[in-house]
Amino acid sequence: MVSTRLKPQKPAFVIGILLLITTMIGLRLISDAFDYNIHWSDRPNLIGIGLMILAGAGYLCIITALSKATSIKHSGKIIILCGVFLHIIWINSTPIYEDDYYRYFFDGQMVTHGLNPYAHSPADALPSILPATIDADNVTSGHSNDTINPRLKEIAQNGPVNRVAYPYVRTIYPTVAQAFFALSQALSPWNIDSWRLILLFMSFTSLFLISKLLKTINKPQHYTAVYWLNPLIITETMNAGHMDILLLPFLLSAILFLCKARLSFAGGFLAAAVGVKIWPLLLTPLFFVKNIKKPKQLFYTALPFIVLSLGFLLPQTLTKLDSDAGLVTYSQNWQVNSFIFNWLDTAAGQFIDDPVYISRAIVGFIIIAIIAWQAYKGMTSKELYTSPHILTRSILIITASLFLLSPTGYPWYYIWLIPWLCVHPVRPLLLLTVTLPLYDLRYPLSLSEGGADFFDHMIVPLEFIPTLLWLVIDFIKTRITRRQVYD
Repeated sequence: MVSTRLKPQKPAFVIGILLLITTMIGLRLISDAFDYNIHWSDRPNLIGIGLMILAGAGYLCIITALSKATSIKHSGKIIILCGVFLHIIWINSTPIYEDDYYRYFFDGQMVTHGLNPYAHSPADALPSILPATIDADNVTSGHSNDTINPRLKEIAQNGPVNRVAYPYVRTIYPTVAQAFFALSQALSPWNIDSWRLILLFMSFTSLFLISKLLKTINKPQHYTAVYWLNPLIITETMNAGHMDILLLPFLLSAILFLCKARLSFAGGFLAAAVGVKIWPLLLTPLFFVKNIKKPKQLFYTALPFIVLSLGFLLPQTLTKLDSDAGLVTYSQNWQVNSFIFNWLDTAAGQFIDDPVYISRAIVGFIIIAIIAWQAYKGMTSKELYTSPHILTRSILIITASLFLLSPTGYPWYYIWLIPWLCVHPVRPLLLLTVTLPLYDLRYPLSLSEGGADFFDHMIVPLEFIPTLLWLVIDFIKTRITRRQVYD
């Protein structure tokens, strides 16, 4: 899978590997100190964040060394074996900070109990709930035991439903994701390690498909290290249990079929990705833009995508899209760990009282413009499908724009970028591996007065400004170089 005829600049590679393994083992050893029942102020917050930053530094050292690789043996095997080790050490670990998996398990429990996961929130399963993590000002809380659906009551009796964050909000996850949640609950109810095994299988599948993609593009196989050794991807998946890794096999399969000009199969896998998370809908123009002037061919090639996407999304959209629906709440109110969006929001707030919709409209316009530009370039290019390099570059541009401009910049969303960074290892974007762990300061800072504002105005810029500045500098350098060539 990874070439064994490779040896990078040896000292940097060895130092990076040792630093990565040492820091990840250290983080694994202290993970129990982040138990759900231990107060945030009593957890080794700075040690954990420091270890993640050092792990990111070791990772960048490895990738830099690999980019200057020469032909000597065995480093390919080291990459694979090291990655396997760094994934499996998190089995039976305590999740560090994150509790999103409780939502996945509750959704899976509803599916296995024959309930519509879009019809009920976790609060519906409990007679009373403490609104510690939600804004419950407009919610009438409290149910009598007699009014709770018997199947919901059974779910609450058999698992920690009270640990689901934002319990008055119904789920946001589409039906393909729900199938994975249900599978984990069918295997072992409320067991995070059974869920981790599913994620590990999807991680291995993604590694195999990334290897295939690199082969298709004629890129060095050791570029799989960009994905396989990334400490942020590993911890957010194998420790925290975030579900975003489920996207990758479907997106990668869609691209591989697209490279073979099998648009119907590509559309089908893209629809499955939409069934995991809705945002891959933004990639649709790239898939079908070549047939835009051939209506009949466009219809037949896009039909599997249209039918499957509707099938995956209709159960969610047809079930009470009110203010408590996750899709509505997320699109209208969610704003966490974003830099550019916060800046736009603050700037708009100087002129209007409620700038949130204006900020979202501006960001939406920018993203649509970027998609339209990439689609236009694809339509006028003769090599969009025959050159996966061009296609994956467009996907990286769209995905990175979405991540950097979105009102929510969770570290686990970085998973969306990683397959395309294997093909295009853009150094400013890889730097996010080092800076995004600062997000975990959000939890201890929230305990102090003014801590939330300090996080938004001081920590979030530290996460994103280095990458944004580097991207701007690289863009300017590229323009100057092109101008000199043409002159």
